[in-house]
Amino acid sequence: MFVSNRDGDYEICVMQADGSATQRLSSAVGRDDLPTWGTNGRILFRSNRDGSDYEIWSMSSDGSGAAVLTVNAATDEYASYRPFGSG
Repeated sequence: MFVSNRDGDYEICVMQADGSATQRLSSAVGRDDLPTWGTNGRILFRSNRDGSDYEIWSMSSDGSGAAVLTVNAATDEYASYRPFGSG
């Protein structure tokens, strides 16, 4: 998984280990970056796609079902998954 701005907008992409089969997962206006894989098959990432400050978003591993997880006046960054009950 990586972030590319080859079309002028930062989007989350995936590709095979040999560099083939590049696929763009996100396509919203705004910057999508800092992605991380989750244990539940979803991807967490930072985005300002709603026109506000950066919030944490989640989407399926195929790029569908994007949903905002945080909404506040502060900039949210560097999301990570932690197993429930792990402290």
